[in-house]
Amino acid sequence: MPINQMNSTFTAPQATAISGAFTTITTNFPFAVNVNKEEGKKLKSIDNARYPYVQRTMDIHIVNFPTLVSGFAGTAAEGQSDWTLIKQLDPMIASVEILHEKLVDTRRVAAHELYNFLLGVYDMAKMAAKNNVPGMDVVVADLAELFAGMGPQADVPNDPA
Repeated sequence: MPINQMNSTFTAPQATAISGAFTTITTNFPFAVNVNKEEGKKLKSIDNARYPYVQRTMDIHIVNFPTLVSGFAGTAAEGQSDWTLIKQLDPMIASVEILHEKLVDTRRVAAHELYNFLLGVYDMAKMAAKNNVPGMDVVVADLAELFAGMGPQADVPNDPA
């Protein structure tokens, strides 16, 4: 990986536009719900193996046999609404997952580069401190915890107990 691959930031208009896009999404999704882990475990799923059955039921069976819907589990219109929402959400979720991966990976690379930069600063501060440059002991002490445990470690004897 190159030493400084990122060397980029968002311009102010780009950052504003991205923030505005998230605001637009939130504004246009007022019925979004949030479930906790326990609630999520109780929710039934339409996974890939079940999807064809759902699709045939909603697009064929309910249309051809409307009497199959008793209203006990909801009306055909409510079922169609849920089905439409699922078909709308699926590509949105895929887009968000792709964007999420790009955001996380970009941040990871930037963090990696920044860490290496900080390591260089720390190494230079240690050299400067060895040469009695004023203030360098403070810098070294401040950064020491960040790099604690880095580098060659002394062998720890095995505990025979």
